Amino acid sequence: GNLFGSSIADVLLVAGISAFIFTFRFSKKDLELSSIGITIVALLVSLIFISQGITQNFGVFSILLFIHFSYFIMKKRVVPEKTKVKKDHIIIYSILLFSFLVLVVFSAHVITSSALKIATDVGITTTYIGVLLAIGTTLPEMSVSLAALKKKNTTLAIGNIIGSVVVNLGLILGLVAIIHPVRFTFIDSFIAISLLVSNLVLYIFMTKKKLGRMEGSTLIFIYILFLFLLTAARSFGF
Repeated sequence: GNLFGSSIADVLLVAGISAFIFTFRFSKKDLELSSIGITIVALLVSLIFISQGITQNFGVFSILLFIHFSYFIMKKRVVPEKTKVKKDHIIIYSILLFSFLVLVVFSAHVITSSALKIATDVGITTTYIGVLLAIGTTLPEMSVSLAALKKKNTTLAIGNIIGSVVVNLGLILGLVAIIHPVRFTFIDSFIAISLLVSNLVLYIFMTKKKLGRMEGSTLIFIYILFLFLLTAARSFGF
């Protein structure tokens, strides 16, 4: 629930709010790379929906697809001019990076344990808790996209959103599938389909080479509708 919920929040909520505050203006390269990422997401979600779950074979396939996508992106990267970096700065940044990684892992453990306890006490499935937690986990993507758009760096902003979804489904979900295959419930399938639809809507908007307040408002509305339908499904006992 958290992986799919986080991906939907990235596509609808992060992109929607970012577009509402600032305007995305896409270049041909932005559209090319984003379309490949969205196609990968659509392929993986379709495979999940067809098989009604994630299997070890799916996990291997998704990780290989992620590696291929990462290699393709690296080949397309723009190499900046070399700049001198002080040795002291490298050591400081390395320590900060390691410290924050430890903090993220610890926080993830605490959040997951708390979510499971809440789900048990309240009597709701962990899928719903995962979707709600996803809103919080998208805050880093939100801050990065807003900061990038403020500096008029659309490539970084949209790459952050699409890349996050590809990492969630290609790498993280692939590892989960290999370690612990999961059969999907009705709610899981609904969330997977919602992610597929969300990606298609975002891509249609992107083909206009501009994502402004109108498109942003639409994406936010679709996300609210998604939460409403999810809540309605729960009330009917799904």
